[in-house]
Amino acid sequence: MTFEDVKHLSVTKVIDSAKSRYFDTTTTEQGAIALINDGGATWSINYFPMRLGKLSILNDSTTIVVAHAVLNASQYSYFMLSSYYDVSWTVIPSNFLGEEITDLLFVNDSKGLASSATGRLLKTVNQGVSWDSLPP
Repeated sequence: MTFEDVKHLSVTKVIDSAKSRYFDTTTTEQGAIALINDGGATWSINYFPMRLGKLSILNDSTTIVVAHAVLNASQYSYFMLSSYYDVSWTVIPSNFLGEEITDLLFVNDSKGLASSATGRLLKTVNQGVSWDSLPP
């Protein structure tokens, strides 16, 4: 895959990691994350049937991204976690049913916070495998 294959995608973020560059690209219906290796000589793209939001690279092999979907006229946000160089992804539900997660911040490769559009907070201490609501 070359740049010509992906240039139509709307690039919203460019994030550098020690070994690869990631592009978080979104449309209203579908999101994609491209993994670029070898200085751009080879590309692989994962397409997702939902809109993507904030993305964080926790370490060389682990990436977490917020994904949004509308089901039965309600907004749902999920976390998608890849701990194998973006080859496979695990979908983790958030505790914000009906709310959109708008921000994601990791202070190290294990501890992170997520916030909703209404200001509610979630915390993780295990790379996003599980999330706990923080009191208002």
